[in-house]
Amino acid sequence: MTETGGQPPVSFPVKDVAMLLFLLRRLTRHINTHSAFFLVQL
Repeated sequence: MTETGGQPPVSFPVKDVAMLLFLLRRLTRHINTHSAFFLVQL
């Protein structure tokens, strides 16, 4: 990959942002299913 000087190095690539959103969505879904399961057990 060749770097272009137009973008500041602070900004994330689109691929990384998509991956972070995907992981965050999966994590929240995981937490929601487990919390619902614990509420059913109560």
